[in-house]
Amino acid sequence: MQSVPVKTIFELLAKLQVGLTFVTPAGDILYSKQYAQDIIKRGSEQTSVLDCHDASTQSIVEERLKTITANDGGEWHRVFETNGKFIENYYTTFNVNGQTIISIVNQDVTKREQTLAQLKEALYELKMVFQAAKTLSSSLDYEQNLHKLINLIVEITSFNQGVIWIGNEPDSLHPISHQKSKEENIPPLVKRAIRQNTVLQQDYKEQAFPLIALGKIQGVLYLKSNDPIIPNEHRKQILSSIINLTGTAVMNAQILYDTYLLNKKWLYLI
Repeated sequence: MQSVPVKTIFELLAKLQVGLTFVTPAGDILYSKQYAQDIIKRGSEQTSVLDCHDASTQSIVEERLKTITANDGGEWHRVFETNGKFIENYYTTFNVNGQTIISIVNQDVTKREQTLAQLKEALYELKMVFQAAKTLSSSLDYEQNLHKLINLIVEITSFNQGVIWIGNEPDSLHPISHQKSKEENIPPLVKRAIRQNTVLQQDYKEQAFPLIALGKIQGVLYLKSNDPIIPNEHRKQILSSIINLTGTAVMNAQILYDTYLLNKKWLYLI
């Protein structure tokens, strides 16, 4: 194998888009690429990796170096967030002429971590929508199903209170609350949502969502919180999907309720 001049090796290392630092078991820096200094904001005047950390974490780094050194071929891996970026660190040891050297490889993996976070949100969305669909088909007791659905919505959105007001007349709505408490007063925001047929919010502490099925308002989902809640885009997508399911569920519940009243009327006449 042809030998490569040391100068050429360092030039090649400098071109790699990864940070590379060699340190002693005590943390003293033997070599560090400029790229490594840039992504972790380390000054060239710093002579120890301990200088990159505040006093509260230096002892943790020292213990990590000792643990890695004590284990032949020891290694350590972690992704952490700093200065608005995600940095991946990989520590490993090797022996050079009887001396233990620790190599620290780091890389900016912000795009990768952001993509993973988006995938996790998407999976969570699918899971919640599937759970909502499963809840609505779990039994023929639509009122019980709606109670479960409200609990799920409250869990997703972090609101303190959730009520489904069934009906399409602002002054004659039937409530189903996740707390199973008796709701007597129809909130003004709910009435306005029905009249205007649009999503409304009040100081991000109250939100009202018209429930639509077959092009008609079947009711309103009303959410209330003690503190302002501004859902992110993924939570909005989840909520939108579940609200579409809820509109149909409320329509079915209303049909059953109307059928019950009709049967009761005919039994009375008989």
